[in-house]
Amino acid sequence: PEHGMSWMALGQLHRNAGRHDKAVIFYERATELMPDRPTLWARLGTSLYRTGKLPQAVSALRKAVALDPGAAEAHGNLGVVLRRSGDLEGAIRHLKTAARLDPKDAQHQSNLGVALRRAGRLDAAIVASQVATELAPSEAIYHFNLGVAHRTNSDPAASIAPYTEATRLDPTMADAFWDLGLMHETLGHRPQAV
Repeated sequence: PEHGMSWMALGQLHRNAGRHDKAVIFYERATELMPDRPTLWARLGTSLYRTGKLPQAVSALRKAVALDPGAAEAHGNLGVVLRRSGDLEGAIRHLKTAARLDPKDAQHQSNLGVALRRAGRLDAAIVASQVATELAPSEAIYHFNLGVAHRTNSDPAASIAPYTEATRLDPTMADAFWDLGLMHETLGHRPQAV
């Protein structure tokens, strides 16, 4: 196991430096030596995802949650990868599990909101996105996602407040400014749209 730990540590060094392609090599070797480590499979899955290898990432993350069904982060990461792979139902299932296991994690709630929105479950998407903003009120992206959920639900008036908050929190978030102006224009608020 010590040798496996060395491979894992080298993988982590490369992952922390953003060299996920190199991290994959070390993590794969570590999983051969220590196949029963769920955290290792989760790290491998995340690095595979970062290199664009979605099917392999799904496989590694499924192994992580099979080894540790209580690992909220692994469920959350699997949900994100499944969403990016087009499996919205699988994504929603794992993101709901992540949110249930770690109800104070705003990122799980926000990712769940995005997956629900893309699946057309807009009321549930708004609820999950709202929870994310309540858990992490200083994160502009969560307010933006709430605004998008309201906009997608054909409620431009409800989208104004979250878009406004997103732009206040992150004055460089061009998409939030664009959507905010578009919603003001939709509502006939010409001076605010400019």
